[in-house]
Amino acid sequence: MGFHGIYSLNEVGNCVNLGRVIARESGLRVDDGVPRTSVSFAENTILFGTPDVVTWPAQGERLGTGRVYMVTYCPTDHVRVRVSHIKGIGSVSCVPCERGRKSFGGFVEMCSVCEGMTCSPPQSDDPFSFTSSICDSISCPSTSMVDNSTNGLSISFMNGSFLVPGPDNLYTVELLETTRADVSTSSLSESFVIDPTTPEPGVVYDGLGSDPNTNCSDNSTFGEDSQCSTRSFEDTDVDFTNNTREVHARWIDFLDDESDIVEYFWCVGTGPMRDNIRECESTGMRPNGSHYELTLQQGDSYYVTVVACNGAGRCSAAYSDGVTIDTTPPVMEYVRDGIMGPDMDFQVFVDIIFAYFFASDPESDVTSYEVAWGTAPGLIDIKDFEEVTNTTIWLAKFKENTLEVGKKYYATVRATNGAGFTVGQNLL
Repeated sequence: MGFHGIYSLNEVGNCVNLGRVIARESGLRVDDGVPRTSVSFAENTILFGTPDVVTWPAQGERLGTGRVYMVTYCPTDHVRVRVSHIKGIGSVSCVPCERGRKSFGGFVEMCSVCEGMTCSPPQSDDPFSFTSSICDSISCPSTSMVDNSTNGLSISFMNGSFLVPGPDNLYTVELLETTRADVSTSSLSESFVIDPTTPEPGVVYDGLGSDPNTNCSDNSTFGEDSQCSTRSFEDTDVDFTNNTREVHARWIDFLDDESDIVEYFWCVGTGPMRDNIRECESTGMRPNGSHYELTLQQGDSYYVTVVACNGAGRCSAAYSDGVTIDTTPPVMEYVRDGIMGPDMDFQVFVDIIFAYFFASDPESDVTSYEVAWGTAPGLIDIKDFEEVTNTTIWLAKFKENTLEVGKKYYATVRATNGAGFTVGQNLL
């Protein structure tokens, strides 16, 4: 960083070494000289203002904009370690590297291993080399090739490698450009690790699902970007559906401890690891996806396959347990008064009423019933629908004398199958 100008505030408690950042370069940038942000250093702490916003437009800290942030910058051979996390605010401390390890410091979060490094044997006709500036002066000769179309540089190591896989080894490439006048410019790449491993496969669930961290009272808000329910992902996995035009899925627990997941792809096919229904496409980092305007048919089955790729370009895949299309409703076999036996036409109770029922579905089974009572077929003016999931007998209780003597009452039962289709029948 290049700096220009040091402010000296005359008030009590003034900021020391407050300057203007001109450029993130090895020298001053040639421009209009307008301050980009304000910074202040104090031991391992850096205070900085918002870029393009003057932190102190007038003399004095009390007249500042208040847009100041703080970050911990560690010395050489130290790494940043989070020591607390309270209400979203993290506290960072600088911890020394273990014996045999070193680091550049700064914002590094891992130390490099300096023991057991290997190198290719020196090549007399090879002017290029790789040097470890973190650990020592070991130089590893290599070959190089310049791509004229991309200005890319490819370096390969012979008879062994200096690079060691794993998150404990952090590497940075330095490019030194020297002119014929012997003037050099140095540029550093972003730090990277060598990761030959693939991500750990996660779990893929069919359907829109839910976000277990979000509660809502109306499941009609389900959508690709708006998933709310009190139910968990596993509880909302879909095995059957009557929707022939849409496919939805979501996934969790794809992990990579070394280079992190950077992109997901999802595919839809007639079997696991296939994409003959919908070709694989990227969702970025979003852990869910939706496809529309499909033409699925009764009895079709589909599976969702998710491919997760890490920063090293290594990928792994997992697939759902599949969904079967069922566009036929359940068949209501019967609805009868009473608890068992022949249908009842009369009863002596005025505060309770019974009904028993049964429906079938050969494709996706019956998953639940709903029972209601009214004073006419289809009416629910006596008792609204109540969901029944594990029984085929139901009753409704009323306050004393709610049911009138000599009056006829009707029960309506609705059966829902695993694909979400509902059929109803009135009881006379």
